[in-house]
Formats: sequence, C-alpha cells, structure tokens
Amino acid sequence: MFTIDLQPSNTRSRILSQLVILIMAMTYFVLIGCSSNPLDVNIDAIDVNTKLIQVDPLLRASDSVELRNNHDKLVEELGFLYTYELEMNLQSPIDSSIYTKINQFYSSEYIQELEKEKELLFTNFEEKHVQVNTAFRYLNYHFPTAQYPKKLVLMNKLFSGIKANDTVLTIAGENYLDPSLPVIKNLPGDQLYQWQKDAMNVEFLPRDVLQFWIQAKLFKDIDENLVNHIIQAGKVMYVLHASFPNESVAYALRYSNDDYSWAKENELAFWEYLVKEELLFKNNLRDKANILNEGPYTVGLPEEGPDRLGQFLGFKMVSNYMANNKDLSLQELIGLDYNTILQAYEID
Repeated sequence: MFTIDLQPSNTRSRILSQLVILIMAMTYFVLIGCSSNPLDVNIDAIDVNTKLIQVDPLLRASDSVELRNNHDKLVEELGFLYTYELEMNLQSPIDSSIYTKINQFYSSEYIQELEKEKELLFTNFEEKHVQVNTAFRYLNYHFPTAQYPKKLVLMNKLFSGIKANDTVLTIAGENYLDPSLPVIKNLPGDQLYQWQKDAMNVEFLPRDVLQFWIQAKLFKDIDENLVNHIIQAGKVMYVLHASFPNESVAYALRYSNDDYSWAKENELAFWEYLVKEELLFKNNLRDKANILNEGPYTVGLPEEGPDRLGQFLGFKMVSNYMANNKDLSLQELIGLDYNTILQAYEID
C-alpha cells in the first residue's frame, strides 16, 4: 500500500516521487493483466454473425394455415438439413401428409412436456447466441478464410447430436435441459444413460457448437495410432480454448473444476498407464474409444476420474508446446506433425 506523508516538512518533490511510483506500479499491473493471456486477441474489427432460428415455436402453431406457411418457409430457408431432421423425428418422409404428422408430433404428451421446459430455458437465448457469435469471431481471427455457419437452428431432434452442412448448424435444445427435471429423469436408460443426463448443462451449449464446427471444418479424419489421435484431439481442444479465451481450460474440456483438478493431479499416472500398457502406438478402435470418447469415466482407469482423459492429455501436450513456441500460429499448429509435439512433451 502506498501512502503520502502530509506533514508540513514534506516537500513537493517527495509527493511527486511517490505519485510516480504509484502510477508506475498501476501501469505494471495493467500491462501484466493485459499480456497474461496470449489467446485473448483483439476482435473489434471482426464481424461474424449467425442468424438464430428457433424452429419448434413455428411448428407448434395451432392454426393449420400458419403451420403450413411456417414449414414451407423453413424448407425454403434451411433446405435439406431441416427436412432430414424432421424426417428423423417423424420417422416418415416429407409427403402430402407432413402437416398432419408435424401436428401429431408436437401434440403428443411427452413432446409437449419437453417443449414446455425448453421454452422456459430458451425464453432469452440471446446471451448464448452472443457467446456463440463472439467465439466464432475469435475463431475467425485465427482462421480468416475458414467457413462459418450462417444459421443456428434450435429445434427438437429427440436428443440427437449437433449436425451441420456448409451454412446451417442444428442444435437439439432438449440436450441442455436440467437433468433433475422429471421429463429427463424419467427417460428410460436405453434412451439416455445416466451419465448422458448428468452431462446436460446449457452453459456448455456455445462450447459444444464450436467444438463440433472446429472438428468438422478444420480437421481431417485420421486413422492412425492412439498417440496421433490424442494429439489431434489436443489440437482441437486448443483451438476451442482459443475461441473462448476468457473461459477456463475446464470449460474448453467440458470438465467440472473437480474433474479438471483430478486430471491434472493424475497426469503422470495416466501417462505411465499408457506407456506400461503399450497403448500409445497401437491403432485399435476400442482403445481410441476408451481413451477419447465420452462416457461415465475413462475406461481402464479409476471410475472416480473423468472421461476423455486422452483429450485432456492431448491438450496438455499441445498447450505446453505452444507455450514454448509463441510465434506459431494456430493454422501452423494444425499442420504440425504429431511427433514434433510428442517429443517436446514434459509433465509439469
């Protein structure tokens, strides 16, 4: 704490010198704060905006003429991806009876209950929409020539995952309802496992949208050994974190703070497990799924630990490499050979 002696014997120079020290200290802390996160780049000049379309309120229209008009407009605006999702819901092709089938779908007791809860959750979706747009602006900073979705479509998809074409991305809003709601708790286990219900959290919706897009549009599918897949997953997570630079690493990894702490504390043990079991250089679908895919936990490891520890390890490898190679762009990172990152990996 800086103090100024106001005794009469004090000279003006002493006061001025202490003020200079105070200003210098404040400037130092401001500069430290501004430079502490290299991913928090300036996106003021970047304009990337997606249009939000909430389908369900349009298809719940009680008036048959309004329903017909809304559906026809959605077909015209959204095209195949909308009709595909609708056909999956109705288990029926688009034909002359489509309006009756849509009405029956949204009139069913269970769908009405789902839609009631979704309407409460998404009454004000603007905050999440702004988060998505801001994340795409950060992504555009690093990948200015990449594609971005023009339209975000929030619609009932009976708990299916995010899908996209070049311009439209669809989101199942029911995947983000509170898992404690009866409409979710009462779902049979053969429809959704308990760990899938537990993962429902609307705070992760923007993150999930960006992960899907980054994975689908910036990375090619590979069929390589496990460590290659771990490092590619780490690259995806690093680019995702760069899209949300002011969020925690735990957010990018879709971990709770406790799960992230567990992963950090057990990083060495996880690495030693992969080495001991000689998994790193195997090309085995089961091992990749166990280490990288979503689940109640990471198969082969203690059940109190989180799932997807391979993604966590890949992120640590990539973030460590980037910390020591600050001039490397994210575009260059994507093309970097996995062995370069592997050879540089050191456990903290």
